[in-house]
Amino acid sequence: MAAAAAKRSKTWYGHGLPYVTMGNLPGHLIVIEGTDGVGRSTQIERLSPWLELEGWAVSNTGWTRSPLLSETINEAKAGHELTTTTMSLLYAADFADRMEHQIIPALKAGFIVIADRYMYTVFARNAVMLFLFVGAFHFALYVKQRQGTRYKHTNRWQARDNPVFLFRNQVLDNMFWTFASAVPVWTAFEVVTLWLMANQYIPTITFESNPVWFVVLMLLIPLFREVHFYLVHRLIHWPPLYRAVHSLHHKNANPGPWSGLAMHPVEHVLYFSGVLVHWIVPSHPLHVIFHLQHLAYAPAQGHNGFDKVKLRNGAEMSVEHYTHYLHHKYFEVNYGDGLVPLDKLFGTFHDGTPEADEALKRRRRSRVAS
Repeated sequence: MAAAAAKRSKTWYGHGLPYVTMGNLPGHLIVIEGTDGVGRSTQIERLSPWLELEGWAVSNTGWTRSPLLSETINEAKAGHELTTTTMSLLYAADFADRMEHQIIPALKAGFIVIADRYMYTVFARNAVMLFLFVGAFHFALYVKQRQGTRYKHTNRWQARDNPVFLFRNQVLDNMFWTFASAVPVWTAFEVVTLWLMANQYIPTITFESNPVWFVVLMLLIPLFREVHFYLVHRLIHWPPLYRAVHSLHHKNANPGPWSGLAMHPVEHVLYFSGVLVHWIVPSHPLHVIFHLQHLAYAPAQGHNGFDKVKLRNGAEMSVEHYTHYLHHKYFEVNYGDGLVPLDKLFGTFHDGTPEADEALKRRRRSRVAS
């Protein structure tokens, strides 16, 4: 029992910060959250002197405020020199430095530490990144209509003044379900899973401890995601679940980029639940983040409504997901995304040919006859 309690009391992921022991932390941590421009700094400026007047010792900290790295991060951001990996590493180093030299020493000394941003920044990050990624497809293909209907699966555009959709507008309906349900569910899975890893309630690895498995698991995630998606998709086409849950998504018979995550909250829980595999299989936090971002960004490409996207330099980029368009058209074909040929294996594949149409009709006649 003592050993189990000791294991549960750990707060570091992996080996933690070298030379830093947690020990007793009699201080308190207060987090001020919010997006840029909403008054976080103003609230901190007001709260700090009030707490000091009440007799508390106060220490303030926030993102990119490490004396070691703040100048480097600001210069790199100003010069647009950060790749995704570089940015993540710099921010991680910034936080590690502040944790070792500011936050933990202050908490040990009984200070109140006021932190500018915390968990909800993950929600904001997810929402902004999704808006930029999906919005880029929507702006180019549907707002500016830069290539008209060239390579479009149908000549029809997104529905307006249609009572089937919230606000009588397909795009606004799709965006509502994306930001009101998909992003919160995605963020909840991410925060809970990373918290479980940090407290070693679920098995974790580091690259140093198991580099081969680290790489293999990263390569397996898209394949697992495909199998999980297929199984969940077949489940929610069960008539009771379809009527109660999945029919909301299938209102989009003519889907666009924002249609990808326009789902019922129950479907979002099922869709993002694939990340629970990391509660069982030893993983690294990067596996969790990659898995969830793969789930979040892939639907925009699969629902954009075009086979190809024309780029500014005249080149064309294939984003072909015609098979999923056919799923929205015929409902009971192409449940997977094609990375793993499960539809061909289970006889639900449709490639748009007259032969596939005839095979679908035979299946329907057989079902009616039975």
